[in-house]
Amino acid sequence: MIRSLTGVPLLLALLFSCVQKDSPEGSVEVSAASLVVESNKTWKAGKTLTIVFLDGEDWLKDEVIQIANEWTVYANINFDFYKSYELVPSGKSVQIKISFIDEKNRSFVGKDSDRFFAAKKSPSMWFGTIAGQTGSQRKGTVLHEFGHALGLRHEHQ
Repeated sequence: MIRSLTGVPLLLALLFSCVQKDSPEGSVEVSAASLVVESNKTWKAGKTLTIVFLDGEDWLKDEVIQIANEWTVYANINFDFYKSYELVPSGKSVQIKISFIDEKNRSFVGKDSDRFFAAKKSPSMWFGTIAGQTGSQRKGTVLHEFGHALGLRHEHQ
C-alpha cells in the first residue's frame, strides 16, 4: 500500500519531491504531501535499526551518523551504528549495511534491505560520491538515502 506522508519538515519533503512549483519570486515551493511511503516496507514504530559500515573513512562515517540521526526526531525510529562488522555483538541482527564503494548514492527501500540481505555482508545502502560533495550536499544525500531506507519513495515511482 502506498500512501501520502505529511507532518515532516520542508527540508525532508524537498529531498523526495519531483513536483515543484515556481513561485513569482523565483523560489521553489514543495509540499510534504508529495512524499509517499510504501507501508509494507516501513519499520515498526519505535524500532531500533542496527546499522553497520562495511568500509569507508572514519570522518565520513561520523558525518553520516550525525546527519542520519536527524530522522530519529521525525520518524519514531532509532539507530544503533557500528563502524565495522567486527564491532557488532555476536548474534545481533543488522538491518542496514553501508558501503562507500560505488559510483552512485542509493539505498534499498525500507525492509527490503533486511529481507534480501539479512544473512549477507552485502551493502543495502551506498554512498559512492559523498566524499567529493560539499557539506550541504552530503547532508542532502544522507537524509535522502536514509529516507529510502525508512520506506520513502519518490512520488513518481
